[in-house]
Amino acid sequence: IDPVGGDIVSVGLIDYPISVDQPDIPFQLLNRNSEHTYIAQSGLVGEKGTDKAGQPRPYYHSSLPSYEMGDKENLVVDLTLNQDDGVKITKRLTFTRGGYLVNVDVIVDNASSETWSAALFAQIKRDGSADPGLDSSGFGLPTFIGGAYWDEDKPYNKKTFDEFTDEPLNKEIPGGWLAFIQHYFMSAWIPDQSMKLRYQTRTTSGHYIISYITPAVKVNAGDQYIFNNRFYAGPKILSKLEEVEPDKGLDL
Repeated sequence: IDPVGGDIVSVGLIDYPISVDQPDIPFQLLNRNSEHTYIAQSGLVGEKGTDKAGQPRPYYHSSLPSYEMGDKENLVVDLTLNQDDGVKITKRLTFTRGGYLVNVDVIVDNASSETWSAALFAQIKRDGSADPGLDSSGFGLPTFIGGAYWDEDKPYNKKTFDEFTDEPLNKEIPGGWLAFIQHYFMSAWIPDQSMKLRYQTRTTSGHYIISYITPAVKVNAGDQYIFNNRFYAGPKILSKLEEVEPDKGLDL
């Protein structure tokens, strides 16, 4: 987790080593380095948002430099941002043993004297590099790599990299999910299913982004509001995907 923005910038899958000869090195699904970018981002935009266009991302603080689940069933990592106006933003990531789903709650505690207002965005950002799971021998079947999302007209929609530019998505969708998929693995943001969100795709500086943004939320002085989101990063195992979102076709 990068404290700048509180983004998830590295996910290694310990049950899936990169090769038989290297059983102790996990397959790296999400990563950010000089050669590859594949990350999950979220933040707050709008009137009181912490993520302003053209400005640095906010720096979140945590009580520890690193965390381990140990023998617990759950691990909670709180990233906090105390603003000068008295508003406290907490990005709370909850991990579960044996699972690939992370609850990502963004908690707004408005201890200021004024009404707070902003919207939450969540997005997956990836470069256009090839699927690392492709058969390089030339004899394997071609597989899809790109974006995917749910909407009320069709439960499973795909977006190729070219379509991010040529046919960009810009649609209001109730609940749903968005994802990047490849041969064996996928990542997905799943929002609060009670909300209508604006789903979009775009390209920037050689990167492909699929995102949603909530409506702006007002939080009165002295009140608290929680944006609920979930993030999945792991294998395309249908039973696990059905558990994550059984009614919206994530298993498709």
